[in-house]
Amino acid sequence: MDFISQYKFRKIAAYINDNGTPAVKRYTKHTYQPIVYALLVDGVCMYIGKSMPGTIRPLSYLANKRMYRVRNGIISAIEQGKEVEIYIKTSKLTRKSEGRTINIAEGFEQSLIAEYDPAWNRYRHKAQ
Repeated sequence: MDFISQYKFRKIAAYINDNGTPAVKRYTKHTYQPIVYALLVDGVCMYIGKSMPGTIRPLSYLANKRMYRVRNGIISAIEQGKEVEIYIKTSKLTRKSEGRTINIAEGFEQSLIAEYDPAWNRYRHKAQ
């Protein structure tokens, strides 16, 4: 995906098959700041999301049964012998203006979803 390098996303983990059990292989410690993240399978972006408390959400899909579309996609990819790579973007995702914190992550996430139309995103908005 070209936006991964263009916007300086970094790989933090991957969902893998650990002796028949889906697992997370981490490459870094948790980040406790706003992030936009992408899940890639074979270099194809399957999901784009945001998380204001950091990396907890993108690392918890195996336990999160409410996000069944993403969870099922991850499990299916792992069952096919593939890894699901997790990339994050951390810097400059909030701004202060008039004494308020503005969430840049929301707009950044939505613009990436509109452009790349990831299969696991619930609300897909292909750019015209």
